[in-house]
Amino acid sequence: MGSLAVSISSAQNPCTQKPSTIATHYGETAMRRVLMRLVGPLSLALLTCPSACTDPTEPVEMVNPVLRDLQVRHYPFRYHSEWGLLVTASLGETELSLTHTMRMPIRLQTERGDIEELTLRPAICGDQSSCVSFILSMEPGQHIDGLRPYLSQASGRFSHVAYDGSWGSMMILGDGDVDSAIQTAKKWPGVQSAERSGYLTVQDVGSELQNFALSIAVVEFGTPKLGDLIVQTRAGDIVTVEYRQPDGTTLAANLRMCDLPEGFGVPITGLGEDPPCE
Repeated sequence: MGSLAVSISSAQNPCTQKPSTIATHYGETAMRRVLMRLVGPLSLALLTCPSACTDPTEPVEMVNPVLRDLQVRHYPFRYHSEWGLLVTASLGETELSLTHTMRMPIRLQTERGDIEELTLRPAICGDQSSCVSFILSMEPGQHIDGLRPYLSQASGRFSHVAYDGSWGSMMILGDGDVDSAIQTAKKWPGVQSAERSGYLTVQDVGSELQNFALSIAVVEFGTPKLGDLIVQTRAGDIVTVEYRQPDGTTLAANLRMCDLPEGFGVPITGLGEDPPCE
């Protein structure tokens, strides 16, 4: 695969407040590294797109396209001292383009017997903003840690938090809706603003990045509770994700669950590197 340039920019984007461009070049592992940046670090640009740029009332459309490159990997929610699971896939049908209302059903299953039915969603929405995360900015003197009791209302977790607690990026879990979460977050005490994050333009690979889909689930080390959208497992267990292709075959990917490393959530703020998984 050739090099990939991803730019966060406001050019010709009516949703973006001010011009800014950040470009990063990647090599053969471009897509994996881009996906890990779609779900949090985009917020470092502090570019936002008002949720009015999309229509949250549009109905969700369940689709069953051919998928490829199904993967599942650890996603660290350091601020919460817990693991998440990041499931990703890309379209195998070049004639189909994902839209922000499309969902693709997947099944997560653990060796302990937990089964969760979730959906993949597009990584990028039609307005070139993130379909899975948004930015929260706090009022002067308020710290984002004060929002912990409210996070379940928005089906989210903080993926990144500023050292001074003045802003953070929230990741939407499972089947949660980013636009609904934004409207909910705006009502929380101390919140100054809540807006979609990022504006992406993709060079060199055309629209390939827009055909990536993903899902995030929270991991809990404990007894399985089927259907609660939380993956109950334990360190060392195999987690399997499955997607049923249109022809009836099953696309699957596995992951051996790692334990939480010592000091995983210390410090609880900041943009530290992902902890090692031994």
